[in-house]
Amino acid sequence: MYGKLVPDELRNEIESLFPVHQMPHKESRPLVDNRSIFHCLIFVLKTGNGWRDLPTELEASEKTVRRGLKEWSESGVWKRVFELLFERARVSGWLELAELLIDAGLVKAPCGSKKSSQTRPISVVAAVN
Repeated sequence: MYGKLVPDELRNEIESLFPVHQMPHKESRPLVDNRSIFHCLIFVLKTGNGWRDLPTELEASEKTVRRGLKEWSESGVWKRVFELLFERARVSGWLELAELLIDAGLVKAPCGSKKSSQTRPISVVAAVN
């Protein structure tokens, strides 16, 4: 199943970008490896399934995957992954910089808009059943 989500060659390159964690104490639960968290994230993105629908074969819970996503986002892992993917696409000829378009349509307007007036409440009409 893992090979279908991400090719082995690309997975091995990306894996070096993830942070290395120390092993927990003997009494605590073992850490879920970065590879499992990464595959869970790719699974959610590719299938469109919800976080709670992660299959148990992927060996990570919803909370673990969300924690990993937050940690990687804050530490800049995704920026490095995208830079790696961008460079690979550029070198292989899949991406032509002259044809690159960046859409910023989702950027919030800096000044915002004028607030509309409050909607008046509708009076409730008692209906006979």
